[in-house]
Amino acid sequence: MDIAIDASGNVWVANGSGTTISELTYASGYTASNTYTGFNMPAGIAIDASGNVWVANFGSNNVIGLTYPAFTATAYSGFGYASDMAIDASGNIWVGSWPLATIGELTNSSGYTATNTYSVGSGNQGMAIDAAGNIWVTNYQTSTISELTYASGYTASNTYTGFNKPFGIAIDATGNIWVTNYGGTTISELTYASGYTASNTYTGFNKPVGIAIDASGNVWVTNSGSNPGTVTELVGVTTGPQYFPCSYFTDTSCPQFQGGGNW
Repeated sequence: MDIAIDASGNVWVANGSGTTISELTYASGYTASNTYTGFNMPAGIAIDASGNVWVANFGSNNVIGLTYPAFTATAYSGFGYASDMAIDASGNIWVGSWPLATIGELTNSSGYTATNTYSVGSGNQGMAIDAAGNIWVTNYQTSTISELTYASGYTASNTYTGFNKPFGIAIDATGNIWVTNYGGTTISELTYASGYTASNTYTGFNKPVGIAIDASGNVWVTNSGSNPGTVTELVGVTTGPQYFPCSYFTDTSCPQFQGGGNW
């Protein structure tokens, strides 16, 4: 259902039809897998700057945090069908609630006990945060993606069309937006330089859902239409992901993305 990559290059996968998440280790050439149990239809997965793994537990309406390095589990409640998630530069956890038209924010400063709620399009399935702090959400039911701008307090939304039941979303280091089209066999790339009006299309997938980009610029996609499910790696398609080594909101010494994706 979803995929994320940690700082060591290990690939983490949420197994939505079961009770586990899997880790494919970089050192093994992605041939060995560690399995972690105790989930209920895990739908979203993200990794924070400390290496903690966060999972949207769709079947139990909660979020589970696995604390690095032992990956001991802590559950956080208060969600309706937690479906997807992302982590911003300040360590706040953002969670989507499919099929509800809302996303929730668990603030790092509150110990993840407080939740702010924002409205988005219906059927949000994927979520990503760009270098400027804007929230990008896929709207499965309307075949669009929405951008909630940080500058507007996440109240204004730009909408982009031309997708086919968009599911997963990721952003590369140049600011290009990558989207999986569950309704077809493709993934789409909206280029930052074009103002997100031009789209490159890549084919050969099978009901693609999750998407992530590693430090070498390889694009990783989960195929839900395969049985058993598969993961596809597009080698060297783009530049690496947007990493946040520190909080660009408060730390003036932190390297920051500026116009055009430059540091």
